[in-house]
Amino acid sequence: MTPQIVIDATYEGDMMAAAGIPFRTGREARSEYHESLASESADGQLQGYNFRLCMTQKEDNRVPIPVPQNYNRNDYVGVIPLVESGVIKSAFGYPGQPFLLKAHLPVMPNGKHDINDVSKGAVRLSRPGKHLDYPNGDLATRRRIEREHLDWQLGLIHFAQTDGSLPDAFRAEAATWGLCRDEFTESGNIPEQIYVREARRMVGKYVYTENDTEYAANDARAKRHDDAIAVGEYSHNCHGTDHEGPMIGGRHMGEFYKGVAPYQIPYGVLIPRTMNNLLVPCACSSSHVGFCALRLEPIWMSLGEAAGLATNQAIARRISVQQLDVLSLQRKLWDTGAATIHVSDVSPQHKDFVAVQWWGSVRGLHGIEPAPKNPGERGAHIVSQYFEAFPGHAVQLEKVLGSEVADHWRNIARGQHLPLEQLPSADRQTTRGQWIRAAYDAAHSPVGE
Repeated sequence: MTPQIVIDATYEGDMMAAAGIPFRTGREARSEYHESLASESADGQLQGYNFRLCMTQKEDNRVPIPVPQNYNRNDYVGVIPLVESGVIKSAFGYPGQPFLLKAHLPVMPNGKHDINDVSKGAVRLSRPGKHLDYPNGDLATRRRIEREHLDWQLGLIHFAQTDGSLPDAFRAEAATWGLCRDEFTESGNIPEQIYVREARRMVGKYVYTENDTEYAANDARAKRHDDAIAVGEYSHNCHGTDHEGPMIGGRHMGEFYKGVAPYQIPYGVLIPRTMNNLLVPCACSSSHVGFCALRLEPIWMSLGEAAGLATNQAIARRISVQQLDVLSLQRKLWDTGAATIHVSDVSPQHKDFVAVQWWGSVRGLHGIEPAPKNPGERGAHIVSQYFEAFPGHAVQLEKVLGSEVADHWRNIARGQHLPLEQLPSADRQTTRGQWIRAAYDAAHSPVGE
């Protein structure tokens, strides 16, 4: 029996591949999509994986690190000169101090930390090049690769906690850390799955690239997509696709980090070019560089929500996923509080959220704020990877509507065939919010339709 709609929500795109949908598992050449971050030539390299352990220093919830059966001290002795020279001063920390293992900030509830790979560090948890058989591998192959990565990480922590060649204070600090007793209780307090940063990528109706996160011309906002069904604001972030030199003291290759403004993600990344009953929110259609912006769980969750609502509509209307009315899908998303364009000062709880999202969907929020002086500029830093709102992304609903913005918006309204006589003028009293509400009402009244 053929299912009506299938959503492949795997990291690896297993269902997509089984269905014969075209995909890629390597890097494109820079010339293919004209991406500044792409490699000069195409190859089979993929961003490295690692486990993201959940650890704590709270004694009442701390579990000792298990020692891998194949633990070999010689794998880790390169840490010793790094500690002795001061390149590494503590076992656990966060950028801003020399450390061995990254414990993300802010601290999670109950004193828990997410432990992750150290970008551009001398000692890494990710092992690019050691995982290339994973995306297309069978279950046994994947389990072997997962075991090798986990053994490397656990062995590194065990070495930091116990090796007598390290300073006493360093080992004592390292020993205050352990796995969380109440996390992943059915898998030995270890996450059930390795963090797959990149595997297969569908070649779908729309291939998302670095160019989709570039600024629109003379604008604070990124390139606009009429059929946007989600937003992201993560930088293009690649932890490395290969390694040069010894595992400790060498360096990852193919690593890059590029800050960008919040960007829209079009519906076309979810759907194949031909197969009419498949949606792929995780192994979505993108280049290697493009995927390095989309590869975060909050974005996958947003794409998954869009895929779920699209499935419901396609089944109800008995149409293919390619025939779906994206505006109808967008309206469903807005009704649930999901955004298709980033607006820093109008939350999903705001009474004008839907009106503002609609106005953004017809380019009403582009062209009202200039490009920042520094590309990728963010708001004030809070802590860790968290910042205040991006500049230039507030609508300012209470701001009096100026003549320049009013002219710009009336041109858009004209293109949308809205009755201009129903729209306010820039009379030094009308606010931006009043104008958007009037435009929304006009567009959704019988006359506007």
